[in-house]
Amino acid sequence: MNILVVGKFYTEGFALHILETLESMGYRVVGCDVGPKRAIYRTTLQRRLAQAREQIFSIASQFPRIRKLSTGRMLDSIRGWEIGLTIVCHDFLQPAEVALLRERTGAPVVMWFPDCIGLFGRSYFLSAPYDALFFKDPFIVYNLKRTLRGKPIFYLPECCNPRYHKPVTVTADDFDRYGCDIATAGNLYPYRVEFFRNFREYDVKIWGNPAPAWIDVADIGKMIQNRFVANEEKSKAFLCSKIVMNNLNPAEIWGVNVRTFEIAAAGGFQLVDWRPGLPQFFEEGREIVSFRDMRDLKEKIDHYLCHEDRRREIASLACQRAHNDHTYENRLSLLIATALQGGTGYKIPDIGWP
Repeated sequence: MNILVVGKFYTEGFALHILETLESMGYRVVGCDVGPKRAIYRTTLQRRLAQAREQIFSIASQFPRIRKLSTGRMLDSIRGWEIGLTIVCHDFLQPAEVALLRERTGAPVVMWFPDCIGLFGRSYFLSAPYDALFFKDPFIVYNLKRTLRGKPIFYLPECCNPRYHKPVTVTADDFDRYGCDIATAGNLYPYRVEFFRNFREYDVKIWGNPAPAWIDVADIGKMIQNRFVANEEKSKAFLCSKIVMNNLNPAEIWGVNVRTFEIAAAGGFQLVDWRPGLPQFFEEGREIVSFRDMRDLKEKIDHYLCHEDRRREIASLACQRAHNDHTYENRLSLLIATALQGGTGYKIPDIGWP
């Protein structure tokens, strides 16, 4: 079967993981990139120019003529291909564009939304004629199914890509560069900055691009490494840290983020914000350790910093679980079965809703 993937293809990007995994599963895949090309930028000027291009594209794409050109390029990319399924990797397409894709391909078009509810934006998907909608947070699925009866809405959590998210060999030089008590990797935004202000007495390294100029990071400046890490380098950053901190965005209501699976798959020991859906993925205290509040977190940090053997045992079991149960191949097999064979998506956790 030939599959069209619509998304943004860049290092560690959601759409790229999907495309590469589908190819490894034996499918022929066409990737249609939306928006400007992305890359890993090492200088502030490069990052600022890339951000400007994204903003210009976002504004320009609201004009019908620009949308028509973009849609034309998408359709040109599949000319001569018999597409059996289209996977849209975010809310990129307007309703008319989804309808046109379904008409031209004669095949189902689905969306897998990899962000939290706080990033719904214009929510084109609410009116678009998708054959299936997949969301990472069971809270989203529960509420949309409750109010939008008849919509094909399913739960599909995020996952890891074992091709990149795996234990790697670390050297003494790696420990010199990445070693610390606590590490994290990701974008800096106000909540994360405020969160890490609680840990100024610890040896902390925050990996990722520099914070936006408008955020005051003076109190945590020594933690910020101003370096985006990906693939093997990210695994080294996780493995050389005693604890990988995974503080979830407050808009992650019942589910977890992609970092939960990536840290586990890389073999890192993580402390993660508790969410109702977490026990469905990892066994608490055996494969993962969660925290409920700041007091609980600090107690667990101080405890596990002193118990290396226990950290390694938990991290090893989490790694096995991630590679066995929480890979892109697992998720995409379920997505395809749901879209083409009338499946039910990932089992929604029993959270006790009415």
